Amino acid sequence: MKQLHKLWASALLGLVLSGTSAAAWASNHMPFILGSVESADLQSVVTKTQAALQSNGFEVVGSYAPNADTQVLVVTNNALKALAAASEKGGFGAMERVSIVNRNGQVQVSYTNPVYMWNAYRMKGDIMPVQKAMQSALGATKEFGAEKGLSAEELREYHYKMMMPYFDDEDELAEYGSYEEAVKKVEAGLASGRAGR
Repeated sequence: MKQLHKLWASALLGLVLSGTSAAAWASNHMPFILGSVESADLQSVVTKTQAALQSNGFEVVGSYAPNADTQVLVVTNNALKALAAASEKGGFGAMERVSIVNRNGQVQVSYTNPVYMWNAYRMKGDIMPVQKAMQSALGATKEFGAEKGLSAEELREYHYKMMMPYFDDEDELAEYGSYEEAVKKVEAGLASGRAGR
């Protein structure tokens, strides 16, 4: 029985690999990649990072600053949008986040690992062009963000802990007739300050 299970697993892996690059499956992955560290002021690195992303085909679709020493960029490109459209819950993986953080005069640029997210969100297609474009734009010094990396298989079956839903069992909080109605309700709820009550 164990041999049959291994045979099925090998066949399934072969089918998956036929539709994407083996590099996305070959090793363990961490959730974040440190691109670079440099001595500079935060805003100049933000400007430089935006230019590098745009010259590598990315579009900055949002940004926010959780504190004075941190800027987060939300980016996408045509390849990510296509992958998102091809996968049932691909919308979760349609964006990448890039953080630019000033730590005592050393500005670190890091980003969510495309291969990690692609596996965690169980997306189809070939993520490697996105991975290579992010590395070309921002560098790739090291992966980080977890005690140990997870394999593609582990990420695609990831379960945070017992009694919590798997990724494909997400809890639906509400349903609305249109996107606009949903946004209004969410914004009204946030403005009311009712969180945690």
